[in-house]
Amino acid sequence: MIVGSHTGEVKLFDIGSGVNTLTLDQHNPFEGEISFLGYAGVDHTVISCGWDRVIKVHMDEIKDHSIEGGAKVNYATTKPKGKQKSEKIDKFYNLDNLLRGRMECHNKDINCGDFAMHLDLIATGGRDNRAKVWDYERINCVDEI
Repeated sequence: MIVGSHTGEVKLFDIGSGVNTLTLDQHNPFEGEISFLGYAGVDHTVISCGWDRVIKVHMDEIKDHSIEGGAKVNYATTKPKGKQKSEKIDKFYNLDNLLRGRMECHNKDINCGDFAMHLDLIATGGRDNRAKVWDYERINCVDEI
């Protein structure tokens, strides 16, 4: 299950246990809510739009990355940016799960969206009274109403 919060967080939960399995790259917490979440099952990606006027495409899984010396990064214990040393780390944070995105997609908040998987298009509507259609692969605007 994919959930967006009013603080710009996007989280994935195991539907059977209810456990938060992954927290995705956050939208701007000062500009608020996630207004649209979509899922591209073939690509295993999550599409998010928010009041911060940003469209993001994230991976939906934890990837195993090697670092120098052959050591592996453990997402359960790696301290994400912004977390204090004293804070308990009890979630999986994937700090590099953002595949692509576009900032300032509208002049005002994005308040709705949709994804057409068979057309590879994302549609957004904003408080600027505009509807825009975006190419899923490059997040380029292909049409505007």
